[in-house]
Amino acid sequence: MTQEEFKEQGWTVGMKVQILSGCWEGNTFDVVSVDFDQFLIGVYAWSEEEISWFRCENCKIVEQ
Repeated sequence: MTQEEFKEQGWTVGMKVQILSGCWEGNTFDVVSVDFDQFLIGVYAWSEEEISWFRCENCKIVEQ
């Protein structure tokens, strides 16, 4: 997703993103937070105690 798409996206509870690169490539996670200043999407990749952050360019929304 581009930064422009990120800014225009209506972020809601229940959204899911697929990671497009790195060691999590192909995995889908629930969105738990977003950082509008840095264009980051936060998910619980390792555990539900710590948020893992991914650049929006490395994510694709698969469910809204």
